[in-house]
Amino acid sequence: MAMDFGGALHCVVGGGSVYRHGWPNGHYMKLQKPDDHSKMTSPYLYVQSGEMDGGTCYPWFPTNEDMLTQDWVKVEG
Repeated sequence: MAMDFGGALHCVVGGGSVYRHGWPNGHYMKLQKPDDHSKMTSPYLYVQSGEMDGGTCYPWFPTNEDMLTQDWVKVEG
């Protein structure tokens, strides 16, 4: 079921992954929460492309369109 950005953000804060309709297959937004071994000191959003347990990760910043759409989908499984 599609949701707005607030729902998508709530999902990733809870440990889930989401994507937008129209994103390339295999691209998911996730949240990185730094731990004792991390160089980062604050949580940040990133997109993982490829396999859910591998692939390429890069920091991601939502656009106005991303934040105003209703086409976010939770990754199941």
